[in-house]
Amino acid sequence: MRLQLTVADPSTAVIEYQVEAAPENTVGELAEALAARRPEPTGTPPAIFVAGATYQLDLGEHTIGTASVSRVGLTDPSLAPVMASVRVLPDGRCRLRPEQPGLLLDRVELDGEQAWPPADNSPSARRGR
Repeated sequence: MRLQLTVADPSTAVIEYQVEAAPENTVGELAEALAARRPEPTGTPPAIFVAGATYQLDLGEHTIGTASVSRVGLTDPSLAPVMASVRVLPDGRCRLRPEQPGLLLDRVELDGEQAWPPADNSPSARRGR
C-alpha cells in the first residue's frame, strides 16, 4: 500500500514522504525507518499518527463509527454506524469498548471494554507488539 506522510519531527524540518508498505508492516517499523532517514539519527523514532486524522477528545464517552454524530468519524460504508465507544477519564486514560464484533486493537480482537494505552514508541514497547 502507498502512504503519503507529512513528518513534523522536532529534530528535523517538516518533510513530505511517500512510502510503500506491506499490510503486515507495523507502525513501529515505519517509525524506525523514518528515524533512520534523519540527517542526524537519534535512535528514538518519531511519534506517528495513522489514518490521516487526529481527534482531540474531551472527558466523557464518544462514539467511533460512520454515523454523522460519531465524534470519531469513519468513512468506510461497510462499517456500522457505531463501531466502538471510547471513554476519556479525568486522568487522561482511555477505555475502549467494542459495539460490533470484529474490532481490533493492535491487531487483536476486543471481546469487551479494555484500556486503550497511550502510544509508547520506546524500543522495548515496539518489540512487544
